[in-house]
Order: sequence, then structure tokens, then C-alpha cells
Amino acid sequence: WSSDVCSSDLDVFKRALRLAPVNAEIQNNLGAVLGGLIRHEEAIEHLRTALSLRPDYAEAHNNLGNELRWTYRYDEACIRYRQAIALKPDFAEAYCNLGGVLMVLHQCQEALECYRKALEIQPDFPAAHSDMIFTLDYLSGSDACVGIGFRDRKSTRLISSHTDISRMPSCA
Repeated sequence: WSSDVCSSDLDVFKRALRLAPVNAEIQNNLGAVLGGLIRHEEAIEHLRTALSLRPDYAEAHNNLGNELRWTYRYDEACIRYRQAIALKPDFAEAYCNLGGVLMVLHQCQEALECYRKALEIQPDFPAAHSDMIFTLDYLSGSDACVGIGFRDRKSTRLISSHTDISRMPSCA
């Protein structure tokens, strides 16, 4: 999902939900749109509903992990990302998301392995490239990226938008 979600997207999915309230895909998509609108608790509710309807829905586990991460429930987010990966072992985005949460939880080496796995699956994945560079830089003790936002040449997004560096003491 893009960060360019708007209220018209929300209206579309709410109408669809009225027509098919027990549809896991609609619940998941509505949850993703609500998350994009920074309505995380509502998003979590819809994503949990999607998973109650379809427990094997890897994308919904990943999306729920994202919303749990934004609400600082990192341990729960890890569980959801790991479940997404178990259901869909080639889910590069879930590996990258798990890596971001593991960094916050000070599990830097495991985070690095997640980024490597994401890149093994999808070599042209900009977020995994930039987050891996950030992690390697962080592990080397450099403070070049702390507080200023680190950019990868292949990506236009700030790495700190994915990894909450304000909550990371030394991993070494």
C-alpha cells in the first residue's frame, strides 16, 4: 500500500464491507487503508477480523504486524511477521518488516539476516537494501545515520521512516 491513501479509498472499502462483511480481503484492505490514514487501532480491528475469517492470509498477518509496530507492540508484530513468513516463505516484505522490528528490539544480527533473506528473494528491493546498509552502519558503530535520516542511493525514502532509531540503544 502506498502512503497516498485518501478518504475516498476508505469510502470505497467501507461500501464494499457493507456488501460483503465476511470477506477477508475487504477487511484486510480496509485495515491497510485505515493504517495509511494513521487510524491504527481501527486498522488492527479490521485486520484481526480478516485473520479470523482466513487465518492463512499471509498479507493480513504482515499488515497487522505493520499496525502493531506503529503502536509500539513490537513483540506482537514479530509474531505476525513470522506467521506471514511461515505461510509464504518468499514474502520479502515480511522479512524486511521483521528486520525493522528486530532492530528496535536490539536483535541486530537477526535483523541483518532478515534483510539478507529479503534481498535473496527480491534483489531489487530498495527498503531491504537501505535497511541492511543502515544496520551494517549501525553495527559498525557509525553515527552517520542517527538523527539525520540515512538514504540509500536506490531509494528515495528515509530509512528512519521504517526503523525507529530513537528506540535503539547499542546492539553490540
